[in-house]
Formats: sequence, structure tokens, C-alpha cells
Amino acid sequence: MLGRVYWRSGESERASQTLGRAIAILEELAPSAGLVEAYSNAASLQMLGGNDIEGSEFARRGLQLADELGLRGLKAQLLITLGVCELTSGNLEGVEKIEESVELSLAVGEAEAIGRAYNNLASTLVDIGRPARAAAVAEAGGEATRSLGLTLFEWFIAGNLASALTQLGRLEEAESLGRRILEEQRAALGPPGIINAGGPRAQALTRLGRYEEARAQLDELLPLARGLGGSEFLARVLDSDAELELARGNDASARQAIREAIEITLANPSRTHAVLLLPSAARLLPANELEPLLDRVRDLASSAGWDALRAEASGLLAGDADRLREAASLFLDCEMPYEAARCLLEAGELEQARTLIEQHGFGAGPLGGRLAAVTKS
Repeated sequence: MLGRVYWRSGESERASQTLGRAIAILEELAPSAGLVEAYSNAASLQMLGGNDIEGSEFARRGLQLADELGLRGLKAQLLITLGVCELTSGNLEGVEKIEESVELSLAVGEAEAIGRAYNNLASTLVDIGRPARAAAVAEAGGEATRSLGLTLFEWFIAGNLASALTQLGRLEEAESLGRRILEEQRAALGPPGIINAGGPRAQALTRLGRYEEARAQLDELLPLARGLGGSEFLARVLDSDAELELARGNDASARQAIREAIEITLANPSRTHAVLLLPSAARLLPANELEPLLDRVRDLASSAGWDALRAEASGLLAGDADRLREAASLFLDCEMPYEAARCLLEAGELEQARTLIEQHGFGAGPLGGRLAAVTKS
């Protein structure tokens, strides 16, 4: 329990040390629910740092013991973590484990597991480029947790809904929801929840062209993310920082941010976190600097979202309009219009890009500026 308190307060290293000591003590005793819970918490902490190998190991040890002891609620918790770790390593079957955890947690009535299952299913669906389903899961999870009085999980899940809305191009809604979460629940959420809501809000603000507000939001998030570290929190915030500074024309600051994000991500085995950095990295860095990142994701399983990100990066690096058109088509299949319009602009498909920009209200942001500049030239 103390390890979880440290993590929620932003002290991830101290949390890891505390859980390690607890596990060492409990493993000397008879198998117990306390040991399974310690394995579950340690697995979750490793998962949140992008350390999928260590997280999977703790989760599997916990699952074996949970089955032996008949601890179905803890089994649901461990399935969530194992599923996320598998997905982080590039195995799409991890999504099925998280879906199984939703069903199990609802069947046993384990309140915390219900909250975690919905929260993590929504966030993983965002990461694989399925925002419409992510939004539906987040809305269902919000209703379930609200009915159980799980206020903290309700608002965490709302942060994932904001991420899904951002991907769907519903930027005003995403910004409004993120702002509402932070205004009403900031004190209760702690650093992880603030980042979960503030991250999509900052990205939405950037894409709406509201750069000063985005800068203020990221300036709040960065110190919190540094306290948590890892590719799940810090690298994502740095990627958003790079997107903002690129939009503002501060290329040097943008490069510094994306280089740090890549360094953090490559320090652990996560493949999913690596593929998410490709668009910013391909726009800001020379091809030789991207090789380690591209190597990490080259054999990643095929899914429309991941394939789109890889096609966009390779198209940018090679100046290949066909690959960029392919990326745009895949993004449209995923219902991600901002990303599609971004690729169409780079491919020179100005009228198709204009249609998306006007349809979704992207004109005041970087895509509108880019379209205007290309049209004039």
C-alpha cells in the first residue's frame, strides 16, 4: 500500500524500492493474498514505466498464485497489467487480456479492478489507434465507476476519453473536458491523473493554435512527469512539448524535447511507446538519429494505427508521397482526421487536406498555417 502511495504522489523510484522490500519479506512467508497484491502493485509500477518484461514477470507470478489461492479479484487486476505489458511489447493479444479483465472484474464485483480495467482498456485502444472504440469504452467505464462511487477512476477514465476525442479530431471537446477535469478534480488526481487529463488538453490546444495556453499546460505537466519518469508519462509529455514547439517554429527546443523522449523510451524495452514518437521524430531529426527508434518498431505487429505511424515516418524520411498517402488512408480508417490531413499536406494532396481541415476546424492551428504557406508558394 505504501508503495502505491509513493507512486501516486509522483515518487516512482521510492515506490519501486518499497514494493521490492515488501516482496522480499512476503516471499519468505507462506503464500498469501498480501504477496499476490504486492506482485500486482509491482507489476503495475513496472508497466507504468514502460518496463514490460519486468511487469509481465511480476504479473505472471501473481497470476499463478492468485489461481492457487482462488483470488479472482486480484486475478482481474493482474490480467489488466499483463495485458498492458503484452501490448507495450507489441503483442496485440494484450487487448484481449484487458477485455477479459473487464468481464472478470464485473463478475466478481471487484470495484478497483473494474475501474482499472476500463481505464486501461480505453488507454490501450487509444495507443493502437482505435479512438472511436476507446471513447465508447471510456463512456461505459465512466458510468460504471460513477455508479460505484469510484470518483478517482471516473476522472482518470475521463482523461482517456479526452485522449480519444483528440484523436477523433474533436479538439474543442477534448480541451473542454481536460480543463474541466483539472478545474474540478486537480487535488484528488495527483500527478498521474493531472498528466492524464492535461496531456490531451495540451495536444488539443496545440492543434487548435492556442499555443500560449498549451505552453502553460505543458509547463505544469513537465515537472510532474519528471517525478514519475518513464515512457508512459515523461516521454509522452516531451513528445507533446516537441509538437508544440515545432508548431511555434522553435525547432531547436522541439529537437531537444524529442531527443530526450527517445532516450527515455529506448532505455526500456517498450515498442508501443517507441512507435508513438515517430511522427515528431521524423519531422525533427535526421534519418541516422531515427535508426534506433525504427529498429525498435520494425517488426511490430500490423495494425492500422501502428502501420499508419510507420508509413508516415518512412514517407517523411524518404520524401515518398505514396507512403504518405498510404499513411493518410490508414489514419482515416482509424478515424484520426488530424493525422490524415497532416500526411496529405506533406504528400501535396492540398484539396483533400483542405477538406479535412475545414470540416474539423483545424484551420487556426499548425495545419491551417501549413496549408496557407504551401498554397502561397
